[in-house]
Amino acid sequence: MTKGWRNSGRTLDRSPSERLTQPLDALLGSKHNPATRLAKIIVGRFPSNRRDRDFPGLIPSNAVGGSRTTQLLQRRISGRGDRRCDRAKMNGMTPGFPQYTPTAKQGNIGVGIVSRIVEGFGWLFKKNPQEFDFGIDGQIEIVSANGAVTGQMLACQIKCGKSYLMESDRWGYVYRGETKHFNYLANYPVPVIIVLCDPDSGEAFWEVFHAGDTRPTESGWRMTVPFKNRLTDAKDRLEVLLPPLHDHLGELREYWQINNVMLASEMILFTIEREEVEAGDVSRVEDFRSRLVSSRELALHCKGKVEFSFNGYDDDPREMFEMQEANRYVAQLDHVMLELFFFIRTAPPAHTLSLFVFSLFGVGWEGERSVPGKPGKYIVDLPAMTPFLRRHFGGLNLICERLEIPEEEIARISIAVMRPFGYDPDAKRKN
Repeated sequence: MTKGWRNSGRTLDRSPSERLTQPLDALLGSKHNPATRLAKIIVGRFPSNRRDRDFPGLIPSNAVGGSRTTQLLQRRISGRGDRRCDRAKMNGMTPGFPQYTPTAKQGNIGVGIVSRIVEGFGWLFKKNPQEFDFGIDGQIEIVSANGAVTGQMLACQIKCGKSYLMESDRWGYVYRGETKHFNYLANYPVPVIIVLCDPDSGEAFWEVFHAGDTRPTESGWRMTVPFKNRLTDAKDRLEVLLPPLHDHLGELREYWQINNVMLASEMILFTIEREEVEAGDVSRVEDFRSRLVSSRELALHCKGKVEFSFNGYDDDPREMFEMQEANRYVAQLDHVMLELFFFIRTAPPAHTLSLFVFSLFGVGWEGERSVPGKPGKYIVDLPAMTPFLRRHFGGLNLICERLEIPEEEIARISIAVMRPFGYDPDAKRKN
């Protein structure tokens, strides 16, 4: 008998593609079936001069169970093939399968150890996704005894495995870090702890990462994780690393209440005590200025409403600008209130802007000084005011830009602050 592939008990002596036409049509139905045409192409690739032994996955033509070609096609089309692999062999295969590496497994064990310990404190552990792990494996969120999640946080780098516990010095385990992680850990905005885990015992040892406590190595840096620093006993020591807990909402309620009063006021009078003047203390004024510019809404509402008043001088017959200590204090205010021209009150009654001018650039009285019922004239060195005007018009422009004040409004503000200096555009137009 001619050697070939068996088909329904008779030898095929035609070319490979011709040999397969009849059994494919019989197996799959009409020759116009797309699966039939695909199967023809697949099987037609086998050359006629190759023997069964050249295709270890094929059943020999003399095997019991029907047509050799029919069995081959049934396996190829159904997708089953010869896949009855031994499980032990599968474990050694890598191509075509995602891998759960020993390193990843150890890492997850370490995360599990730290998570269980931290949750035993009543705190929360949040694992970083692998794609966002650049040296920090997770964050520990602090929860108070009454269940409040405080917003306080620690970050941790976790290393798990016996290899991390093999090197030690007299104080603890030696941890060797990579250069690429050093700046990342050093710049992290919350305290970072290094945790070394024993995967067999479930123990974990920790130490705070301080850049100054590390030492350089040939390939990176090293630090010691003390034997005595067991994470299971570390709750109180970890809390010490955190900043004090503040009730910011309680503190802000008073702040918001003052802001609401300012928003409802048509004039804002800020009183400065004599003790502050004599001590040169402008801290309250600095806080006041910070409040004024804290929000655009408040800043816009306070435009042209602020007056400064001095308390404790009722028994002093001198004007404020006649006192040297007051002039020195006003000079300090001049540099604190950068947006003076925007916030200062210009509508009558208004005295603060004149006080600034007389205190900073006053020369003296022209003739007799003022007395009740008989005002006098005070001479001012107008050319010396140039730096003062430039500085405060610059501050005016900056805050108007922030608040998106239109040019027409900026012009009105500028004219209003210049009137105390003798500038009156309306009078010029009349002349």
